[in-house]
Amino acid sequence: MSKSNASEIWTYFTLCDAEKAKCKLCNNEYSRKGRTTTAMRNHLKAMHKTEFSELEKCEKRKYNASKTLQLASSSHQSTKSDMKQISLQECIDKTKQWDNKSLKSLAVDKSISEMVALEDLPFSFVESVGFVRHLCPSYNLKSRQYFTLFICDELYGKVSQKILELLKSFEKLSFTSDIWSDTCSGVALLSLTCHGITEEFERKMIVLKAEAFNESRHTGENIAYKLEEILSQWEIPKEKVKCVVRDEGANMKKGVNLLNILTVLHIRFKMC
Repeated sequence: MSKSNASEIWTYFTLCDAEKAKCKLCNNEYSRKGRTTTAMRNHLKAMHKTEFSELEKCEKRKYNASKTLQLASSSHQSTKSDMKQISLQECIDKTKQWDNKSLKSLAVDKSISEMVALEDLPFSFVESVGFVRHLCPSYNLKSRQYFTLFICDELYGKVSQKILELLKSFEKLSFTSDIWSDTCSGVALLSLTCHGITEEFERKMIVLKAEAFNESRHTGENIAYKLEEILSQWEIPKEKVKCVVRDEGANMKKGVNLLNILTVLHIRFKMC
């Protein structure tokens, strides 16, 4: 069908010649002066009311579909334009360095500090080439000394406060303690780990201290002094201590007994 026949009216008419069209419903011919469809529409409206009503509905659906398509096309063009503008703005932002005190920069500082602390990484990790390559270009990487202070002061302070609150919430506390010694270097470490159960009956374990034990003699008196110092630092009264699990060393036994705290021997079984 030619372009001139694109109207829905041609569902009910056939083209006789350039000037006339025949109604398919009653076979009457009608003039198409000026090649318009006015006469044909008037014929349907007067003689075939049901078909004319269907014609109007069909034309209305076609019109609505056309408008929807136009709106969608317009919206698509607008979205493409917005995307170009956003992409350009993002490109500009990526080349701009964040201020060291901006919220974005401080958030990255905190994330890096938490990563170093949680993964037990050396402070020098922040200067490694592989790590630096993964950072956002807009972020200004701080020095190793900055993260050392951030983790040891600010981050440690916040975590310590939460631990203090947790310790105070326990009705009773138990502990495990031990000393590790390196005979080659002469370095020794004393640890004290806290164990408690929350009101929700959830077990919690916290390493309160693992520090160098540099006393020349690992006597019971020196051990007692160091353990009492740790308990005091974490504001733990002796009355709150249920027991301390230790190894079979006489010095550890004496150290705990000097604190007047119940001690429990941890026996290590060996296979035959």
